[in-house]
Amino acid sequence: MAERVTMQDIADYVGMSKFAVSKALSGKGGVKAETRERIIKAAIQLGYRFPPKAAEGAEANARWPGASGAGKSDGEDLAGSWPFGPAAAMGHPEPSGASAAGGLPRGASGSGQASGAAAIGGQPGVPGFPAGEAGRFSPASSRAASNPAATQAASDGLGSQVIILVPNVRFQTRLSYYWGRIIEGVQEELEERGIGSILITEQGTTRFSSLINPRGVMGLVGVGFISYPVLLEIRNLGIPTVLIDHEEPLVPTDVLSMNNFEWMRRVANYLIGLGHRRLQFVGNLTYSRSFYDRWFGFRAMMEEHGLSTDGQHDGLLTVRGHNRSEMTEALEPMLQELRREGRMPTAFACANDSIAICIMTILARMGVSVPEDVSVAGFDDIEDAALSSPTLTTVHVHKHGMGRRAVEALLRRVQQPASPVEKVLLTGELVIRASTGAARADG
Repeated sequence: MAERVTMQDIADYVGMSKFAVSKALSGKGGVKAETRERIIKAAIQLGYRFPPKAAEGAEANARWPGASGAGKSDGEDLAGSWPFGPAAAMGHPEPSGASAAGGLPRGASGSGQASGAAAIGGQPGVPGFPAGEAGRFSPASSRAASNPAATQAASDGLGSQVIILVPNVRFQTRLSYYWGRIIEGVQEELEERGIGSILITEQGTTRFSSLINPRGVMGLVGVGFISYPVLLEIRNLGIPTVLIDHEEPLVPTDVLSMNNFEWMRRVANYLIGLGHRRLQFVGNLTYSRSFYDRWFGFRAMMEEHGLSTDGQHDGLLTVRGHNRSEMTEALEPMLQELRREGRMPTAFACANDSIAICIMTILARMGVSVPEDVSVAGFDDIEDAALSSPTLTTVHVHKHGMGRRAVEALLRRVQQPASPVEKVLLTGELVIRASTGAARADG
């Protein structure tokens, strides 16, 4: 049985206090309308079980704004931010007002943009859209007709829509500070080029081909981890594909990623330049390809400076947690152990900013000063990195730019289907803030 979602889970997810979440879900005043909407969307997406009376209010708030009117301009379903059926796609029950076939509240009408997504199938004659929903969209066909990639796609028997495929992973969503910005970049670039998009979530037990009409699809952008069986099926369908921040060696595909190896290497070099010699990497090496590459960049720079990584704490390389509360709970005994054994590092290089913020929270509880006693660096430069105390040194990832660049790579693949498979590594920027400083003379 899945663990019950708590208000603290929702608070961690949206980056707000538990108190604010409680007020929003109970319908009390003192919470801005847009904040309340965001919290309710997150609660539904995470599978939070509302008390009976609260559930009725949540359902009403989760419906499209002006259900009898125009709808949200980006086609976004308020039942969790995934257009059309997000809760079902994520393995959570749909709000009772949502259509199982399309995720729209029953009786809703209006006009969304072509960037609105379909989580469930298309049919012949309605390229890329579920039965009964084609009238809700304006595919921008007149603009797409003048687009070279769209023209090439049409001549090759491909459709006019691009699928944005995201994994069925709890925190890899449009609400994520990291993944959400990448998805926005993809959608914005497609919209500016007059190409419609369909945002769908990978279905664990459903064949991908049953979710779409392949004849209506120009190409696909996969964001984050996409399973091998799904990638194999996509290849067999002949859909041009680009993957962001994921690579499957057995299914050769164009890949766009941050240069994780090089930029974590630079983080380690910066910390070593500050005089630190006892450095610890923090992040689960099996979580994602990016974490794995960041670990190798860290290790490479340590070796270049003649510093051993044999003393790395194994638990900190395998730590797990679905949110900051869980991550903090998992990390704290490990840091206590390091201090007890006299092995506390003078600097932590963390696989992402959320982990780094958890480390700083624990160090503060332990009375360890950052950066006077210990330096901490993260990766990604999410919004919270500039708001943490102290502010976090990190690597800025051009998240919007990554999404936009992925569209360029996809259109190249559509226009030149026989060209060699490419792996594009994007650069970043080292953002130095208050969480790092010179190593203590006695450290």
